[in-house]
Amino acid sequence: MQKSPIDHQTRFHDMAQPMNVIRLCCSNIRARPFNDVESDKAYLDKKILRIEEQVDRLSALLDDLRSSLNG
Repeated sequence: MQKSPIDHQTRFHDMAQPMNVIRLCCSNIRARPFNDVESDKAYLDKKILRIEEQVDRLSALLDDLRSSLNG
């Protein structure tokens, strides 16, 4: 069964979303002034966790895409 163009558009959109979140997290980290060690660590931990979640999400989407292309 062949995927419709809509299915492909949805998959590409789903893969782009985690990358946008990662880009925003990185931008937020760059823009933040760092002064207080404890709150800075908590902030960075939160942002790093968010990035890791999005990497996991994108990995799962790519695994799904690989599976559908292989069979």
